[in-house]
Amino acid sequence: MPSGLLPTTLTPTHYDIHLQPDMDSSKFSGSVTITVQVNEPTSTVILHAMDMEIAQATVLAADSTMLARVTEIAYDAGAETATIKLPVELRPGRVHLIIEYAGVLGDSMYGMYRCRYRDRSGQQSYMIVTQFQAKCARLAFPCWDEPAIKAEFALSLTVPASFTALSNMPVSYTASHGALKTVYFECTPRMSTYLLAIVAGELDYVEGVAMAGPNGAPVTCRVYTPPADVDKVKFSLDTAVQVLETLVEMFDYPYPLPKLDLVAVPELEAGGMENWGLVLFRTVRLYITDQTSLWIRQKAVYVIAHELSHQWFGNLVTMSWWDDLWLNEGFATWIGIYITDKLYPQWHRWDHFAIEDRQSALSADSLRSSHPIKVEIKGGADIDQIFDAIAYYKGCALIRMLSSHLGIDVFMKGVRAYLVAHQQASGQQVSRFMDKWITMVGYPVVHVDEIPGTGQIRVTQNRYLYSGNVKASEDTVEWWIPLGIARSGVFDIPTGAHSRWFKLNYDNAGLYRVCYSRSAQRRLAVAIKNNELRTVDVVGILTDMIALLLDMMESFQSVNDLYVESMYMTWADESDNLRQRILSFARSIFSPLAAALGWSHREGDSALEARLRAISIPRAGWAGDTLVINQACHLFEKFYNNPDNKPFHHDFTSSIFEIAEMYENNAKWHLSEDHRMAALGAMACTSDCDRMWETLDYALSEHVLPQDLNIVIGFMVSANHHSKHVVWKWFTANYQRILDRLGECSALLGYVTPIEDWFKNKQTAAFDRSLPQALEFIRIRANWHDRDFEDVTKWFQANVNI
Repeated sequence: MPSGLLPTTLTPTHYDIHLQPDMDSSKFSGSVTITVQVNEPTSTVILHAMDMEIAQATVLAADSTMLARVTEIAYDAGAETATIKLPVELRPGRVHLIIEYAGVLGDSMYGMYRCRYRDRSGQQSYMIVTQFQAKCARLAFPCWDEPAIKAEFALSLTVPASFTALSNMPVSYTASHGALKTVYFECTPRMSTYLLAIVAGELDYVEGVAMAGPNGAPVTCRVYTPPADVDKVKFSLDTAVQVLETLVEMFDYPYPLPKLDLVAVPELEAGGMENWGLVLFRTVRLYITDQTSLWIRQKAVYVIAHELSHQWFGNLVTMSWWDDLWLNEGFATWIGIYITDKLYPQWHRWDHFAIEDRQSALSADSLRSSHPIKVEIKGGADIDQIFDAIAYYKGCALIRMLSSHLGIDVFMKGVRAYLVAHQQASGQQVSRFMDKWITMVGYPVVHVDEIPGTGQIRVTQNRYLYSGNVKASEDTVEWWIPLGIARSGVFDIPTGAHSRWFKLNYDNAGLYRVCYSRSAQRRLAVAIKNNELRTVDVVGILTDMIALLLDMMESFQSVNDLYVESMYMTWADESDNLRQRILSFARSIFSPLAAALGWSHREGDSALEARLRAISIPRAGWAGDTLVINQACHLFEKFYNNPDNKPFHHDFTSSIFEIAEMYENNAKWHLSEDHRMAALGAMACTSDCDRMWETLDYALSEHVLPQDLNIVIGFMVSANHHSKHVVWKWFTANYQRILDRLGECSALLGYVTPIEDWFKNKQTAAFDRSLPQALEFIRIRANWHDRDFEDVTKWFQANVNI
């Protein structure tokens, strides 16, 4: 049992909550009546409460007889609890605990907070929003704030009369009080505290119906936005209806609530939040118009599917503690991709996962400082840090590996049985496959050696680490690995006189890397050149080879005939000569593609062709292709002078902004809200050091939402090789301001290149998992640089002309 949990002497079964936020004073008043089951005799009530003042607590017997009234409350800020010492002992049975209190209505995107947005006239307005995951319900009302402690919630909310008030359940009735009104909501089913939600403000909506209720009954679906933006969410509404009906069909289980609301929230800590019946999204995930790029459109469908899948997995069936977060988020990630692929097969969403998200998981889990997918939670600060690539992408990759092995029909049969009975019923003992993957850190590299003269291969496995030199004590796990062999022809064995090539891990469905023999590498290189492999398999081979470079298993020279990955950020500062050769090499790859594909989308282009165009043209520009640079700057100037007549396809918005900033150091970023994300990313591309500092200061100002600060800093660190020294100086000079602005947000701090000694005397509890990982990766890159710099330089000198 995790440490730090509340005592089990009392169990809440029902909350009756009233909240009245006051945006002028940035405070709120509240009262809650909690029906509590007393399990053991006690005279002490301990429950979660944070940043609030409890005026008094009253205990009534089941028949409403007064038992005690207490005004002296003891608070434990570290444990985030309040302790109520009663003058009487409570006996087993049911009691009612009534608490009156006041709290803070902040701007920090957690608990209950004020959310800023611009109304139709451009004036700043506010809406009330809650974000309770993972442990922030305790900021809004005293409660047992643990996922396993489910209860019913009856909520009422007093707000200005002009506000629309939303919660998990439909409105029961409304009482008017002049300029204010109190909205009473129907009682929820039993659920966890972190899923309770409130939104209130000047809102408009679009509405649809999904045939998703019991026996195919209609469920009303709405998408709410500030009134000025309601015309931007029709696509999101249609997507939500499609997704909800698809989920009901997949799970063979009706949607559990009477309505489903999606809300576009201008300031939201995460991309989406799955509150039961009231799902919140950042505006960029719901505002989809004809001017939206294909990539953002694809991301929107995925995020909607991800969050709606939680209405069953996470909300209906909930983990008992946060150490099983991976099952919530890994499965929702799998479902999100599965449904996106089902609705839009032309997008090849599983290929994108294998190429991008799976690589993020492999990268994160290649470090000694990684953690098992089922991770021990040592304290409250640990909870927020485990919402990472391991939980989401490794979790998804494991579920994909299992579903590919079992077959989708068998796998979904088990999923349906789990929903109904919370137990596996697929007929196969999945635990023997998955236990080690869940409880042990890391993953294997599979070594493939051909046995001369036999037409056979020998396969062995070891733990993979980026840093190499795996210790015997770190290499004790024997993983269950589905090999998924693909080959050039139909053969009983993957090699031999009649087999030209073979590849393990078909479709990159398995969570492991492969180290081939030199002869197998050469045959794969020929197969790649002859277009005999699917793109996703080619990328799998190449990324494995690059990873093995870092792991010191292969030298740089050993993979030259297969592929050369420039790793520009690692080498670009060494010398102008090497930098120019790397850029020349990049142009040799991307400039011909850019010229062939052109700037205009053609009728009949596939989604992959559109994506290739959107990738190749900006990369040619970043590499110094003068034709692309001149055209991008010309298009930007035309657009800036006449924003209503966009002279380029929306897929190019970000890249045109970035190239214009990179090569002309534009100061022209007074653009509309529709282009905020692209402009923020572009501002980070400047090569002027003074402009970098100004940009970073601007990112920390009130003009940039806290959720978007990582766009500027992250892009500047990851994609602007001129910036790293400036960013580090700015970061150390503004460290406390950053913490104050973000509340010690570890997601942002992971972008900044940390220096180990500098952090030794700093308070790092909020990111003490991500910091060691960042430090380890820096050391790995430094070691790789020291080992292969000479080989890299020689190769570019011999093969690339300036």
